[in-house]
Amino acid sequence: MNIQSSIHTDMGMARESMALSPVKHNLDQAQQMSKMAQQTAKSAPINEARGTMLDILV
Repeated sequence: MNIQSSIHTDMGMARESMALSPVKHNLDQAQQMSKMAQQTAKSAPINEARGTMLDILV
């Protein structure tokens, strides 16, 4: 592999990493919100008028 193609490969990988960074950040935030919702559902007081668990699909 020559130097020029190596540089282009490195630049392409850097661009891909920068493009995927916001996607990963949004995914991490969505997972955190899902965990918070699950914890809230589990910590809610049990009332016989409603169910005891909430199914959350992620």
